[in-house]
Amino acid sequence: MDNLGINPPEKVFDRRKLVWPILLSTILYFFIVFTIPWCKDNPRSSSESTLSRSSKTGLLGVVLPKGAKLSERVKGDPARDTDPRERYRIEVSFQQIRSFFEQEMPRFTKSGAGWKLGLPHNSDVLFFDRASKRIAILINKKGGSFTLMGS
Repeated sequence: MDNLGINPPEKVFDRRKLVWPILLSTILYFFIVFTIPWCKDNPRSSSESTLSRSSKTGLLGVVLPKGAKLSERVKGDPARDTDPRERYRIEVSFQQIRSFFEQEMPRFTKSGAGWKLGLPHNSDVLFFDRASKRIAILINKKGGSFTLMGS
């Protein structure tokens, strides 16, 4: 009560002051939720490969990492519309295999002209093109193996 006997007005909460903090926190939340998984799988976020090149090559002259062992070879059959493929085992992580191919494929071929990263590609499948040839490299998400498929 003040000197005149009049009660001061009660403080009224202004809801408009909450609009910007709620809006900004919502935007930040969705940015984090949708960006972090993308960064994890983004091929450009890969680290330097620790694998070295083997002197052997795989299907269509693809460079192989040292230690890769052929576990399966399937010849293509034009009558059945199937492409040839080779499956390799190697005791390294998914990211090491991916980094190896991203770095080495553009640098190396027997003819000296590198493979170009093609489209489409995602975290576990890489496509590379050279002249009229295309190779798909399917990498096991758990690591330990990869498959070359070519045409």
